[in-house]
Amino acid sequence: MTNGQEQTYVDISSFSYKTHFRLTIQRYGCIYLFMKWQVIFYRNISGQCPTEKFINGLPYDDAEEIVAAIAALRELGNKARRPLADYLEDGIYELRARRLQRRFRVLYTFVGKETIMDDLDRIISKKEREKPGFAAAVERRKGEILIAARLRKAREKLKLTQREVADRWSISQQSISKIENARDNHISLHTLNEYARVLGYELHLVLKPQLRSQ
Repeated sequence: MTNGQEQTYVDISSFSYKTHFRLTIQRYGCIYLFMKWQVIFYRNISGQCPTEKFINGLPYDDAEEIVAAIAALRELGNKARRPLADYLEDGIYELRARRLQRRFRVLYTFVGKETIMDDLDRIISKKEREKPGFAAAVERRKGEILIAARLRKAREKLKLTQREVADRWSISQQSISKIENARDNHISLHTLNEYARVLGYELHLVLKPQLRSQ
């Protein structure tokens, strides 16, 4: 881990893969992601959930960032790509979240079973009871992450580099990277419209009812 933080190891051999191995990750956690896009957190043999324990120990702003990233992953499922998610090996993927200089990493995999309860919703509900407004903040941040992912996907579909988009827009490549990595938590409508314009797209907005606090 960076910034002098202690490395944390999570044993994921219980995923029933043929090879027993351990992975080193930052800001640790393991989740199961079901085909209906329900999120179930890994629990060890004692029933303890490392991911939930870790999220509950974070400051609310950091918890909001990592929960929003998981919520975005739940919506994108196996369509999630870098910088939000990346494939590691043996069916294991890595979810990435970042707030200021802090980076978070969560391991996940896909399994084809049914489940009744979504652990992510349970954590959001718990945090909402502790701090009213948490659920709405997560929903907003999830939206920003999803917008960034869709902008990147649109660019890659046209086989354009960030540099080429930046040149068309007359801004820096770093600015494009910042937008596509959702580092700006308040992307303006003007910015979205301009990004769409340089790609040759039209921007369409859809109004939805606000998320109600549980």
